[in-house]
Amino acid sequence: GRPTAEKVSYGSARNGSAERLRLLDSYEQSGQGWFWATDSEGHLTYLSSTVCDLLEKPAEALFGQPLANIFIIEHDELDQQEGKNRPLNFLLKARNSIVDVSVRAPVESKDIWWSISGRPVFDETGRFEGYAGHGKDVTVQRQERRDAARLAEYDSLTGLANRHRMAKRLNSILTAYKAAKRVCALMMLDLDRFKHINDTLGHPAGDELLKQVAQRLERIIGKQGEIGRLGGDEFQIILPDMDDRGKLGELAARIIQMLSQPYTIEGTRCTIGASVGVAIAPYDGLESDALVRSADLALYSAKGGGRGQYRFYSSDLKD
Repeated sequence: GRPTAEKVSYGSARNGSAERLRLLDSYEQSGQGWFWATDSEGHLTYLSSTVCDLLEKPAEALFGQPLANIFIIEHDELDQQEGKNRPLNFLLKARNSIVDVSVRAPVESKDIWWSISGRPVFDETGRFEGYAGHGKDVTVQRQERRDAARLAEYDSLTGLANRHRMAKRLNSILTAYKAAKRVCALMMLDLDRFKHINDTLGHPAGDELLKQVAQRLERIIGKQGEIGRLGGDEFQIILPDMDDRGKLGELAARIIQMLSQPYTIEGTRCTIGASVGVAIAPYDGLESDALVRSADLALYSAKGGGRGQYRFYSSDLKD
């Protein structure tokens, strides 16, 4: 009976091996995931055909290339927030397992993202032979994460930065600028007669007006700074490296003049105004809270002076 048992055992192993290959092939073809492998130098020795097809290159042209040339780690703001900012070569040289590392596919015509994982492979003597790994498409999930992050940081109505993002930006700018002894101006602005538009034409008209205000502000400020909507009809503008009162006064006057031009909302012509308060770091506040308070007091003064005006912060406003 022993020879028969050996035959059965060998046959089962051989069939099991064939079945395993068939399952791996089926998995690769399904598009749910794929495989990759490298040699000890980090050069590609295997890549699933589905990925080769996507890259529009034959396997022979890809094999032997450094893995980091094919899997590109690109760090966006999301990755920085999550602490995922190590280069792929660093991870490979450390010979640690790689777990769910986001990489961009080098396909110019499409925005494709993969998540790759892999483990170091050693022979019987403990000599490092390379990596064996797998990957999957995470383009949809990454876009969803980006959208969620955007919702948390940007105003859904106007597309401008929201209160949370503006506070974070101002704080990080002032922290960096303190050490470098650089300046930063902050403008707070408020729309005049906005409530009247809301009350007479309704909230949808008010929303449309806020969108048009945001567009005008973006045209005026351009790349000079970052604009945020803090809520309601309150806006904030961070202007790094600006402390020239003459230029800031001109910019504030231009903002008031541009926002006071008539708007067309649902076929109705309407006019609003704007008031602006300006504070400059480090003179009017070193910390973000102090600078915001100074700009708020300047805005309060501008509104008290008859609206449609701008005011700079001065110490007497504090009293």
